[in-house]
Amino acid sequence: PMRLTQKIARLLWPRQNCPVCGAPLEEGSLCPRCRGILAAYAACPRCACFTPLERRPEHACPPGAETAAMLACFPYMAELRERLHRLKYHGKAEIAADFGPLLAERWREFAANKITAAAIVPVPLHPARFAERGYNQSELLARALAREIGLPVYARAVSRVKNTAPQHELSPAERALNLRGAFAAGPDIAKVRGQNIILLDDIITTGATAANCAAVLRAGGAANVYVLAVAAHAAK
Repeated sequence: PMRLTQKIARLLWPRQNCPVCGAPLEEGSLCPRCRGILAAYAACPRCACFTPLERRPEHACPPGAETAAMLACFPYMAELRERLHRLKYHGKAEIAADFGPLLAERWREFAANKITAAAIVPVPLHPARFAERGYNQSELLARALAREIGLPVYARAVSRVKNTAPQHELSPAERALNLRGAFAAGPDIAKVRGQNIILLDDIITTGATAANCAAVLRAGGAANVYVLAVAAHAAK
């Protein structure tokens, strides 16, 4: 059994775990294995799919890929999928805070190229889906990032006006039809005028959801929109 001194130490200094795989952390924001994955893979800035860095010269973006910058922290691997599913579907809202430092790290890497942003906009949920879940996981992730980099969150800049089917269940043609008219300007859209915006999502599947939200922001006067997500699907 755990000794009293160990119990007190655990209460005062709770052991932190890797936000991706859950392994105990000795130091830093990721365990060594996940840190290695982060270093070995990168999201294509055009289509956001993941490829190993050594394969990047061979990579061809799929037809119709958006030209807006899309960034992600990790490929959508099994351990991360389990964590994001717990956040998204099983009421584990507290998981979002674990990803704040990771999202901030990826953003700072990108922003080192003299890119700035004025605010963060989360991809919205339809009100019916929000009522079922009790929160928008993308907004929680946006606020976790905001705490790290000191930017405001405009959670009502974009509204979801169509309750769409999940994108991962659909073919490419069905995805485009599914999202037609799904997003509209929200009450806070005027705040984005002339500003560079980080659009925050949990997972980039094809980039179609993010592209539609980015189009609403640009129509509302946003100067540039940079899509940032925890994970993106790997190249086939």
